Amino acid sequence: MTPAGWLVVATLVLVVLLSSRVRYDLLGLGALIILVAARVITPSQALAGFSSSAVIVIASALVLGHALVNTGIFSRFEGLLSASRQPFLSMMLLALGAFLTSAFVSDVATVALFMPIALRVSKKMNSSPSKFLIPLSFASILAGRLTLIGSSVNLVVAQFAYQATGKYMGIFELTPLGILLSAAGLSVIALAWLLLPDNVMPSEAGVEA
Repeated sequence: MTPAGWLVVATLVLVVLLSSRVRYDLLGLGALIILVAARVITPSQALAGFSSSAVIVIASALVLGHALVNTGIFSRFEGLLSASRQPFLSMMLLALGAFLTSAFVSDVATVALFMPIALRVSKKMNSSPSKFLIPLSFASILAGRLTLIGSSVNLVVAQFAYQATGKYMGIFELTPLGILLSAAGLSVIALAWLLLPDNVMPSEAGVEA
């Protein structure tokens, strides 16, 4: 494919992506089919990504997250947060729960799982959603550095490292450094909680109990 062809395909994908009219997975698959049809890549190269260990682990993490939802543990966790009646304590429990989950489930999936809980609890406590959502986001990101499977970025880097050195990274190889970074990050979250914006009330965020 010529550079002009690459530009046309990239522009088409970008336009469709910005339109939000096509699901991301279908868009990626469509772009892959175009590249194969144009003989830019071979069919074996197109299918190689599906056998990537990073893709398999990420898919497994999403399945694990859905399984956790079906157990009802998140409903009980939400009840615990609502029972505390103290916004700061509920926020720290929420951050801790997301932190522990994100160490073994994708950080993006963790935020998606805990976000509805954060919004409902913030409304019940008449507190700003930002005081729950921001700590939730940062706690999930921090925990993603605890284990190799905590973040898709870790998996991609580990795969490149294996290709370059022939050595596998252990699942807990990042844990010592991750604990130090997480302790510092969680301390900042706790200390800076009062500084978080409090100008958007739950009723304005369109959250229903």
